[in-house]
Amino acid sequence: MTVPGDDKTAVTPTDELVVLVHGLAAGPSWMRPLARFLERQGYRTHCWRYASLAGSLQVHAPRLRQVLRDCMARARRVHVVAHSMGSIVTRLALAGESWPELGRVVLLAPPNHGSPVARLLAPFAGRLCPAVAELSSHPASLVHRMNPPRGVEVGTIRARYDLLVPGSSTMLDGQQDHIGFHATHTSLLLQRSVARQVHAFLATGRFHRPAAD
Repeated sequence: MTVPGDDKTAVTPTDELVVLVHGLAAGPSWMRPLARFLERQGYRTHCWRYASLAGSLQVHAPRLRQVLRDCMARARRVHVVAHSMGSIVTRLALAGESWPELGRVVLLAPPNHGSPVARLLAPFAGRLCPAVAELSSHPASLVHRMNPPRGVEVGTIRARYDLLVPGSSTMLDGQQDHIGFHATHTSLLLQRSVARQVHAFLATGRFHRPAAD
């Protein structure tokens, strides 16, 4: 298996599937450029859709949990790549259970310690979109009451020009590796260099060095 330097140098991860989880007010189309890159490396992909603007994170998490179980029934190994709010939905979905068939998890711009913007908007938008309050950087919000995933290899990627999620908020206790890029919160999903690092972590459990950090 070759650590990726170019998408033409493909690995052959037989029967490995990557579930991609979008963020708030987004959809599967935002994850498809990354999905197409991973498909060229030999992975199968599934861009999961959920109504991110409706309902609590704790409503979305059981649905993702079932999706992961279904995928594990038809793939030898299942990985997860999640962006922003999707990272917290993923963490909730994996909490409290053992996942022996689960591969590795990459979290892109994850608000693991909340978002100051969500905290600012929560008093106004929290009733219409409960996830906004749950993603707040307020110490009492849901993200601050979550335990880090256990028995799962997690890599986190931060965007240096992220106005929604500060770099310090992306850090997660027990993470396997962490790396940063010159990107905004959403452009992170469109950079080829980021896609290469996602692939590197799925393949090896580490981001490829040297790289922007």
